[in-house]
Amino acid sequence: MSKKTLFFFIKLLVSGALLYYLFTKIGVENFLDKLSTANLWWVLAGIGSFLISNFLGSLQWYLLMRQSGMDLTYRKTVEYYFIGLFFNNFLISNLGGDVFRIYYASRSTEKTAGAISTVFLDRFIGFTMLTFLSLIGGLLILQENYLETIVPVLFITLFFWILIFAVFFNRPLAKKIHPFFVWLLPESIVQKMIDLYEVLHQFKDAKLFLLKLMGIGFLVQLFRVGIHYFAGLALNIHPGFQTFMLFIPLIALLASLPISIGGLGVREQSGVVLFARAGISAGLAASMEFLAYLLTVVGSLPGAVLYLFAGEKSGRRK
Repeated sequence: MSKKTLFFFIKLLVSGALLYYLFTKIGVENFLDKLSTANLWWVLAGIGSFLISNFLGSLQWYLLMRQSGMDLTYRKTVEYYFIGLFFNNFLISNLGGDVFRIYYASRSTEKTAGAISTVFLDRFIGFTMLTFLSLIGGLLILQENYLETIVPVLFITLFFWILIFAVFFNRPLAKKIHPFFVWLLPESIVQKMIDLYEVLHQFKDAKLFLLKLMGIGFLVQLFRVGIHYFAGLALNIHPGFQTFMLFIPLIALLASLPISIGGLGVREQSGVVLFARAGISAGLAASMEFLAYLLTVVGSLPGAVLYLFAGEKSGRRK
């Protein structure tokens, strides 16, 4: 058995164990009963929110590629973006689909470094805006237990993202930390990081452009919070949108860790822990997060069709 296969089965085991723990805690019948009562109109609103976020996310990536001199149409960008989203739901973490985005973008433009750097920066803006959105949610709620525990963590996380931005756009600062990476990582990986850095560093003078991208990125994450909010409304859960602004970015960041299949299990368990602070029962919180996951799966299904057509076109070219 290869390491890759072993790694996959370990992640599958983590997802399975977390879901098994939740189901034994809340009861499978109770879980299914709650899902069966979901209001169809709010479910459709959740899928709509996801689709809007995807087209905005495609626009963000398209603008990044255009700024990098990559000649790819917006229609093709949407196609590759949806393919990546589809595989995000079924690979080891919800970052796995980025490999497909890089592959198709680099194949179409013959600019591998540009494809890697734009996907990296696209993701990085997403993580930064997730943290910023969560921080706004925490400040809007202004409850003491959130301010003492969650908000300080968010400030530290946001400072970490800002520090990374500073490293990429400040060459003297990057040179100071370069020896640390040389000591820590193999030479081949360090060289690839340097190549990536050089491409990303080109964005340092496009400050207004980056601010524009962050504005789009903020809207992308706001609509993705909307998926969970509508899933909550579908199950008659009403803790307030600001509560979702605070918790959902934290859940998304945890689900992006490469420890499960598409964040499955991690998403539901972290939702149970966090929404308990808002007085939501474990059964409702788990059902809501699983329903939100199902909405993203349905919303990303066009990516499966586009992937099949992309494969057929590749076969014809051969």
